Amino acid sequence: MQMINNLFASLDSDSFRHGSPELAALDHAEDVFWDLPEPHSLAQFLKQTYQVLQISPMHMGSYIRLAQFTLDREVALYTRKQ
Repeated sequence: MQMINNLFASLDSDSFRHGSPELAALDHAEDVFWDLPEPHSLAQFLKQTYQVLQISPMHMGSYIRLAQFTLDREVALYTRKQ
């Protein structure tokens, strides 16, 4: 929870809003994120997501992508057991 609070605090800082290196990294991460090809394996998916988060750990789309993948995987495993 503290990590999320720190993340939001950094997004609200003056330096972030006025062209900081963090903002440039986030913009670059966003570009890379949208140019990613569809992954063909779990390893490729994780590698792509890690690549974007290495550019900017503040890239929310990557966290959402991880959460959605995890949810989809859990549903698939659950329905397979039924």
